[in-house]
Amino acid sequence: MRVTAYAMLLMPLLLSCDTVKPTESGLAVRPHYVSGDELSETALVVGNFIPMSSMNSILRYDASGRFVDVMTNLSLPNGPRGGCCLTFGPDEKLYVSAGGGALAGHVNRFNGVTGELIDQFVAPGSGGLSRPLVVVFGPDGNLYVGDIGSRSIRRYDGHTGAFIDHFVPPGNLGNTGATPQLFVFGPDGNLYVVSPALNGVRRFNGTSGAFIDDFVTGTVDEPVNSGLTFGPDGHLYVGVGNGVNRYDGLTGALLGAFVAQGSGGLAVPVGMVFGPDGNFYVASPGSVGDGSVLRFDGRTGAFLDAFVPSTEPHITGPRLLAFKSTITMCHRPPGNPANQQTISTGYLTADSHVQHGDAVGACPWSAPVNLGSPVNSSGAEIEVSVSSDDLSLYIASNRSGGFDIWVSHRDRDDEPWGEPQKLGPAINTSGREQAPFISRDGRSLYFFSDRDAIGGQTDIYVSRRHDKRDDSAWEVPVNLGSGVNGTANETLPVLFENDATGTTTLYFSSNRAGSPGSDIYASTRQADGTFGPAVVVAELSSPRRDRVLAIRRDGLEIFLASDRPNLTNAPFDLWVATRATTSHPWSTPVNLGPPVNSSADEGAAGLSFDAQTLYFTSSRPGGSGAQDLWVTTRSKPRLQDD
Repeated sequence: MRVTAYAMLLMPLLLSCDTVKPTESGLAVRPHYVSGDELSETALVVGNFIPMSSMNSILRYDASGRFVDVMTNLSLPNGPRGGCCLTFGPDEKLYVSAGGGALAGHVNRFNGVTGELIDQFVAPGSGGLSRPLVVVFGPDGNLYVGDIGSRSIRRYDGHTGAFIDHFVPPGNLGNTGATPQLFVFGPDGNLYVVSPALNGVRRFNGTSGAFIDDFVTGTVDEPVNSGLTFGPDGHLYVGVGNGVNRYDGLTGALLGAFVAQGSGGLAVPVGMVFGPDGNFYVASPGSVGDGSVLRFDGRTGAFLDAFVPSTEPHITGPRLLAFKSTITMCHRPPGNPANQQTISTGYLTADSHVQHGDAVGACPWSAPVNLGSPVNSSGAEIEVSVSSDDLSLYIASNRSGGFDIWVSHRDRDDEPWGEPQKLGPAINTSGREQAPFISRDGRSLYFFSDRDAIGGQTDIYVSRRHDKRDDSAWEVPVNLGSGVNGTANETLPVLFENDATGTTTLYFSSNRAGSPGSDIYASTRQADGTFGPAVVVAELSSPRRDRVLAIRRDGLEIFLASDRPNLTNAPFDLWVATRATTSHPWSTPVNLGPPVNSSADEGAAGLSFDAQTLYFTSSRPGGSGAQDLWVTTRSKPRLQDD
């Protein structure tokens, strides 16, 4: 009985290649675009494989475990094959083993960002390759391929894919039934190979391939199966039965069970990796057509959650796992470096990036341009908001005396802005009306005013209209109520409409709670349309004066004006903060720096719908009044060309 059960545990990974003619899969392939405003976005890449199936693929999940895309569909008719075993190379590309049955074995190479097929890196049958399984790049930069057909590990040139040698020749795994399952190069440079048939992990010299010893030996009750990895502590983690043991990375001595048998429903752990958060991720194939990726505490091994649950419809047979960071870079094309573009690329190891003068991060904002007349006046233009179609610019200005709200229109986004028109008496009063913010649908206008306490406290109001193109149709504004407004000054409303959750969040600035300057608060719209109690957004607030200005439509980038750090006479500058998802906290704000910021005050900003144009106010030289509107742009992110 033990032998039968043990053999069944090996079945999910031992069958490495399907022989069924593939059919058109329901999984769609789409490129994954990375925000040009984040330095890095981390994805969990999963080799999804079912033996004898036509539903194999490479899947991507975000940092929260949510499905991103099918990076590569490995089941399309006449398309690339494989799915079990993958690795990212030093050239930033993705390598996937493929072949079997009537097809000679080979290794495919894909774009590491888009998932598009580049070529067959290792040609079919090269060096006698018949049934490739695991693919790993070694310390020498070459590709090592586990061939379960010949029960050997073959080495191929890491640049050309040409066959070099049998690094671990047939028979060196211990007996005629032993095949190379997963293997890794350890911190000592040696090669560690799981061999379920031997119930252990064998160690080979990382330079010559010579056998060193049986580093780990399993037991009858806890047989070694296919999964292994070295942890950040230098110890070796090995799948045994339905759990994971930890072994001393120098001696191979058992240190104890790390993940208890069956913890969190773990069944036959295969791929395992420590994630960027320090936790331990394990592929649990489960039954055929099912599976999950489980997450365990990286220090204790305690079960945390099903990071990708079995109910996620795309994951049907998870095998190997890899975390991949796509890096946003400012790319300067050769021959025309001035035509810089923000691109999304893989690991920053390609020499061409250095040769082109590329830099990590999005391309900088362009040199600001003064909007000039008639938008700017001899007075002060102090706040701004732009409509989602980029055809209406709402401005707070004192060009006619007190501060009122004005609007400038244009017919096309490549035309100049028209003469600003003052909004009617429903909006503007004898008090001051400032900081207009136009909603995405163009039918709500948020602003702050002291109309109910002229010369004193300011509250936030909203006015609505039915016709989004009729600026004479604004209705009498409504005070947003006690959830937002209090006895302090509430100013600078900015609305974020979250399409993913259906929620709406109002960000604003206030000097409540005894703040010596002003802090940033957030309030969520309730089911009845009112806004709930506001809470301070601590990560965006400082001991100085902080003003919220604009938020990107996906909610992952927010712009502030602040006179931080704690300098008595510091000017107001524009700052930006980001977050990985809308459920994550904001990062520490970063100063936009020159050329956007200057030695003068930059006090307010409005962001275009595509997030590529930033309108802002500044008292810098070169304007026509006390404070003018300026505009700066940045290029759209694009996928890296191969």
